[in-house]
Amino acid sequence: MKSSFLYNSAMLSKKQTRNVYLNTLFSASLPASACWVILLADRGFSLVEIGIFESIFHLTSFSFEIPSGMIADIFGKRRCMIASGIALTTSAFFMLIGNTYFNIILAMIFSALGYSFASGAREALVYDTLKAENQTDKYLEFISNDSAIYRLFKAIATLMAGYTRKIGYVSAYFIDIILSSISTLFAFRLKEIKKPLISKPLLNDIKNAFITTALNSFNFLLRNHKASFIIIINALCGVFAVLLSFFLQPYLTENGVDGIYLGIALFIISLGGAFGSKCAVLTSKISYPKVLILSVISITLCFLMIFTKLPLIMIICGFIASFFDDIIEIRSNTTLNEMIPKDERATLISVNSFTYSVFMIIMSPVIGWLFEIL
Repeated sequence: MKSSFLYNSAMLSKKQTRNVYLNTLFSASLPASACWVILLADRGFSLVEIGIFESIFHLTSFSFEIPSGMIADIFGKRRCMIASGIALTTSAFFMLIGNTYFNIILAMIFSALGYSFASGAREALVYDTLKAENQTDKYLEFISNDSAIYRLFKAIATLMAGYTRKIGYVSAYFIDIILSSISTLFAFRLKEIKKPLISKPLLNDIKNAFITTALNSFNFLLRNHKASFIIIINALCGVFAVLLSFFLQPYLTENGVDGIYLGIALFIISLGGAFGSKCAVLTSKISYPKVLILSVISITLCFLMIFTKLPLIMIICGFIASFFDDIIEIRSNTTLNEMIPKDERATLISVNSFTYSVFMIIMSPVIGWLFEIL
């Protein structure tokens, strides 16, 4: 007899994927989350303070990302998805109720938890479902559809940035609460496929997993010089491109881009990454060092050109930086996978995440300070 945790149905995969798609749709559609930097700037926070909040987000995400797979296995992937929705709703609530450092920090912590709880759990739950029905060949289709839904509705939320700013942060975060709550309801409709592992020494397991992965990451970087260089330079490109797009939000409004034009500008910038992902394949015949040099020079120049404070230049540079960031990320990951033995690829994933998070924690307030003084 099957465990009560298992859900036996020939049509489960369709119901499961449909609920995951709807969960993704509503969690990606949060208008305030799409332009949180400019909403905080409107509330009187400096770019340095916003950078510190971003560091807190990444510190929390970094701390929970490493053992997130273990948490999903212990408590169940469905529960992690539910916890993700509750955390995002709680984050919006703290953003709404007050304008204090304490409330914003709590909001950033819960926002990071929301992303960490869902990270991996969503994909693993669908894969388990398809595997139970011998339909793992449909997994790639799911990943493609889920990513497309996320990008589309995130882009729509970004396009509405001007309107979101106009209605104010209270109304915007109230909408976020409603949409994230609906997203959570679809998480409740998911079914657990594998019985969660109940582990008594939970805290010790998570602590040990964190320490082990952190040590493995440091050892990996010290041992593999060429790989560590690629990981570090790729992380730096990502940090500068992502933070540039974040801090462009208030920078554009200060220089006359507002209303519907702000949404269009941020939407154009976000398209840079999508085009970069598609064009990365076209660079396959160009050597990695040449692509790396071109990407580093382009992102650096775009970052410096932002300080001209010319709206058209800022939008173009934001697009180009996002474009080359996605290209170098895809080429770096491909190059690293070709260099690293298959038994070290799991470590490679954690090292990438580890390095990027460390740089984001350090650089967020620094780049915020640069935008503040220039």
